[in-house]
Amino acid sequence: MCPTRSFPPAVLPSSGLEDRVALVTGAGSGIGRSLCQVLAARGVRVVAADITLAAAVETVSLLPEGAERHLALHVDVSCPVSVDTLFDRIRGCVDLQPVSIVVCCAGVDKNASLLEMDIDAFDRLMAVNLKGTFLMVQASAREMVARRVRTGSI
Repeated sequence: MCPTRSFPPAVLPSSGLEDRVALVTGAGSGIGRSLCQVLAARGVRVVAADITLAAAVETVSLLPEGAERHLALHVDVSCPVSVDTLFDRIRGCVDLQPVSIVVCCAGVDKNASLLEMDIDAFDRLMAVNLKGTFLMVQASAREMVARRVRTGSI
């Protein structure tokens, strides 16, 4: 279990988040999982999204009220179709308010020096870390505008 990290109030307020819906990518481990725990502790309904669905399910099981209140979904942030499908599935949950908080934590790290990294590893790193963030931010902003979210954070 990842320890729950503390965030300064200016970064993550301790009140006013109750019942908002947060989408966290990379939620299956590390910083993404820790943020899911912090958000859930503040009353936020969490959509934990990860390329490994089993890891997202495990994250949700660690949250207060588990799968009764929170949702685990698969997403490959580097794939536009997968990102669109993610938002379609969230929209299909009639008991969820629109997503108003999005945290992009999905990322990969290739432990190779510049001299050793092959082009396929570099392409995957850029696809997830750069393109994936772009796709998630773009889709999130479009969704918030379409759903008329008044106070949103990406």
